[in-house]
Amino acid sequence: MTTPQSPDPYGQNPQTGGNPGYPGGSGYPPPGAGGPGYPAPGAGGYPAAGAPGQGYPTAGAPGAGYPAPGAPGGYSAPPGAYPGPATGMPAATGQRPSTVTTAAVLAFVIGGLMIIGMLVVLSVSNIIGGSYWIFAILGLIVAAAMIYGGVQLLPGKDSRIIVIGAGLIVVVQIINMLSYFVATQLIVVVMAVLIIVFCLQPAGKDWVRSKGGTTF
Repeated sequence: MTTPQSPDPYGQNPQTGGNPGYPGGSGYPPPGAGGPGYPAPGAGGYPAAGAPGQGYPTAGAPGAGYPAPGAPGGYSAPPGAYPGPATGMPAATGQRPSTVTTAAVLAFVIGGLMIIGMLVVLSVSNIIGGSYWIFAILGLIVAAAMIYGGVQLLPGKDSRIIVIGAGLIVVVQIINMLSYFVATQLIVVVMAVLIIVFCLQPAGKDWVRSKGGTTF
């Protein structure tokens, strides 16, 4: 006895394994087929797989908003923006070395002390007589040479005068200390030696030469 088939409530009689609306399917569209409201890949504004997406430019593409590595206008610094480390010595500024200034000041101090001392010797020689006035005159000449040498040294004109004057003071004071020792004589000798050392240092000599002056 044959049982009649029940009518399909949706008006369809799909085959076994089929699905409504999609031939040969089971209710889901086959791979690659666009379902209702879901366009297939590559259609309707959706790029296919592997194709560049909209709004996301590929690396290195011109005008994409992200410049390629090394391209100007991106994240790379322009040439010369960050200078490399400086090499070589800095240029000379022409400023007078402190040792030269100290030598000139010491010359003024020695010259002033000698002038005072030699004036005292002249006064004593006039009272007690003798040949002390000769040494006083020579001392005044050396004192004047020291002061003049300091004046010439400050602008860098000449450093020989102050060096020669300081050398004479060292010799004379050593001779005097052999006869009678006074502490002030030793102080004067030390200052005179410092003058010679400061003026003969390479920095002092180079500075005088840079000013067009004369030195040893």
